[in-house]
Amino acid sequence: MMLLDETIEWWNKHFFGIDTLLSLGLVILLFIISGKYWDIAGKGIILIKNEQECILSLTITIAATAIGFVLTSLTLLLTLCDGGKFGILVKNKHFHLVFKTYLHAVYVLAFVVVISALWLFLKDTIGIDKWMFYLLISGLMLTLFRLARCVWIMRILISVVLSSKKK
Repeated sequence: MMLLDETIEWWNKHFFGIDTLLSLGLVILLFIISGKYWDIAGKGIILIKNEQECILSLTITIAATAIGFVLTSLTLLLTLCDGGKFGILVKNKHFHLVFKTYLHAVYVLAFVVVISALWLFLKDTIGIDKWMFYLLISGLMLTLFRLARCVWIMRILISVVLSSKKK
């Protein structure tokens, strides 16, 4: 049981790096498998090439909308923490991690927007497609990790609010 507690504590301290390494590791694995067995990147690029403007524009729109969601959640979090029941959250040693989680989600989503926009504007440049594909996939995977953590934090806060209303 002690090992499990230490592992969970270590994960909580280093989750930004772990999420980043996990997404990069999965992309590298995809790159290796793609090169040896299937041409995943090539097929993905062909799919994207056929509808490149539509797919990349949609990716930009979704990522920008998600930035709005994260910033709204962060604003809600900061407003709730200003006083009342959540005032204790500000005094908690983990509050900076909650705040940092939301900021990292914004950074990753902004990265996805920039990569998509660059690929959209440089779509006729030869030799850039494969690298942009892997950068975009890596950013999207990291986005999933970050948004899942943001939703998890909001779920916990909502459960705190609902449990305090029952009392």
